[in-house]
Amino acid sequence: MSGPLSSAEDFITSNVVPKTQTYHLVTAETLSAIKEKSMVADIFMLLASLLFGAFFSALITLNASVGLPEQTVAALNIYKWVFLGFGIVFLVLTLIAVGMGNGIIKKIRQSEASLGTSSDQP
Repeated sequence: MSGPLSSAEDFITSNVVPKTQTYHLVTAETLSAIKEKSMVADIFMLLASLLFGAFFSALITLNASVGLPEQTVAALNIYKWVFLGFGIVFLVLTLIAVGMGNGIIKKIRQSEASLGTSSDQP
């Protein structure tokens, strides 16, 4: 019988490529730890930026003002260095919190690689 599907040359051929899916093994505990570190880092960064802003405000006030009383100049000098010191402290705390959060994510990725969660599906 001769029909439209009688010869193999009329068929379309294709290759099926396996799909790779990666599953990240994350527990509720690790997710809350990542979220907690992120929130702490955000709060520390907010405080650091406010303190650096206060430092520059005191610095500009000292340099731009004319005829300030000696007590005000002395107080602004003290405030300027206090704001800078605490700004640096909170910046360091921000970097530590970000590093700890990234460490948790890196640990998750390493555990994923060691368990071999990447799978080929036909």
